[in-house]
Amino acid sequence: MRVTKRVIPVALIGVVATFTFAVSASAHIEPDPSSVKPGSTNTIAFGIEHGCDESPTTKMAFQIPKGATKVTPQGATGWTGEVTGRVVTFTGGPLDSNTPGEIGEIKFTAPKKTGTLYWKVVQTCEVGETRWVSKSEKADHPAPAITVGKAKKKESGQGH
Repeated sequence: MRVTKRVIPVALIGVVATFTFAVSASAHIEPDPSSVKPGSTNTIAFGIEHGCDESPTTKMAFQIPKGATKVTPQGATGWTGEVTGRVVTFTGGPLDSNTPGEIGEIKFTAPKKTGTLYWKVVQTCEVGETRWVSKSEKADHPAPAITVGKAKKKESGQGH
């Protein structure tokens, strides 16, 4: 009986740790669609999964990747979008910190060359900000990535 009492808490810790990792690993800014054809004109929605440490989102600034041209934002209801230089900024909301949502869409023409477009993002909240700028998918705050060309097959269990 002592073995059972020790095994259950250890197993429970493992389940909780796995669930916590899976939730945090999937908490990204997700582009839809995540792949486009070279030279094509596309409209991409960026799904926002959460605010900044429980604070609602009020602004999202996307750095336009090199090669993306003819960029036009369209804000969702309650949001406005504008392009200044190589940055698309959406302001509005606020978008509740615990409610996934979209702040708008970005229409652009993809480069003719295949590769990956990283849309580095600064998410501003009522309190604080989160910088989604890493090119590593394994980072805590990876930049949203759009594949130009044939999309890579995702490995099972990846969760992104």
